[in-house]
Amino acid sequence: MTFPQYVWAEKYRPKALKECILPKQLESTFESCISSSDKSFPNMLFYGGPGTGKTSVARALCREADHEFILVNGSKDSGIDTLRTTIQDFASSVSLSSHRKCVIIDEADYLNPVSTQPALRGFMEEFSSNCAFIFTCNYKYRILKEIHSRCSIFDFIIPEDEKKSILARQFKSLKGILGSENVNFDEKILAKFTMKHFPDLRRTINELQAYVIANGEVNAVILARQNDGIKDFSELTDLLRKRNFEGLYKSVMSSDYNPSVYSELFDYWHSNKLLSGEGLADAVVIISMYEERSTKAVNPRVTLLACLTEAMKNCDFQ
Repeated sequence: MTFPQYVWAEKYRPKALKECILPKQLESTFESCISSSDKSFPNMLFYGGPGTGKTSVARALCREADHEFILVNGSKDSGIDTLRTTIQDFASSVSLSSHRKCVIIDEADYLNPVSTQPALRGFMEEFSSNCAFIFTCNYKYRILKEIHSRCSIFDFIIPEDEKKSILARQFKSLKGILGSENVNFDEKILAKFTMKHFPDLRRTINELQAYVIANGEVNAVILARQNDGIKDFSELTDLLRKRNFEGLYKSVMSSDYNPSVYSELFDYWHSNKLLSGEGLADAVVIISMYEERSTKAVNPRVTLLACLTEAMKNCDFQ
């Protein structure tokens, strides 16, 4: 069995600001940041739906402004220790270039609101002459208002009158990816598929790659699949019971993804009494953990596969 060696969403992530697919207002604002004489920009907070380019823009801004930067994942490194070590060490040291440094905190809405977020306020002021901060998040209400007040805030939302042009640019981007990967596709089918998860380009790319892995090309079948996710939980549970990872991989990667699969799967196991008390408790912990991770995953299918693999290893199904 051949497994993909890379995720397309990362392989084809934009490297420059001009490659990012953005509404005109955001595009012009960010271009003005890097065209200024000192190429400096303020602390910024980017918020909006998943897959709309927030992290890609943050990275591109730093590259084009010649800012040294580090990327901190707020969902994985949400504690105060990350602030006191990684961020402080970076922000307090002298830049190797003549420009300021930048700390990009991705998924900042998952930073600890009791310890890490309050402490960040002081860091932003203490190192303001040497370092800028860019926060990205899906839910800005999870970010303390004190951090809001220290940032320029940008909403990554697409105006109604620009949706058609943004969709066309996403379609062109997908064509380029398939061309680079030597994948056969029908343009009309791809155009319809591009609209399916718009404007979440990352998810569109992930869905496209998963289909190509299973089918080898993009054909009309990709449009026939409904967004119902995995529905045959009996067959799926049987794969877990038999410790059949290859069958599990094929089942997950060839099915459409639905975020509700986690709760539906647990309800199926519980209502059919497929796990004992201890096993059911283990399943609760595993599903809860991976359901949260799936909301910020680059490829949610891989996260679902990881969840089921852990359940397969740790839960004894009856």
